[in-house]
Amino acid sequence: MLFFYGQVFSGCKMPNLMYMTTFENKADRDIQWAAFTPEYNKIKFLPEYQNNVSENNKVFLYPTDYSDF
Repeated sequence: MLFFYGQVFSGCKMPNLMYMTTFENKADRDIQWAAFTPEYNKIKFLPEYQNNVSENNKVFLYPTDYSDF
């Protein structure tokens, strides 16, 4: 799995952080997120991690015919 982190510098949805993860396919994504979920659930209600995320948007992108991948 690869990760990309980006910061939005302008636009109507600021402040905004962007994380992009890559997977072989949606089934692979579902398996890896299912493995991550128990670890996330251990910390998401801890006080030091409260109010970190106000909205989560999922967008699935697919390579085009001219993509290198």
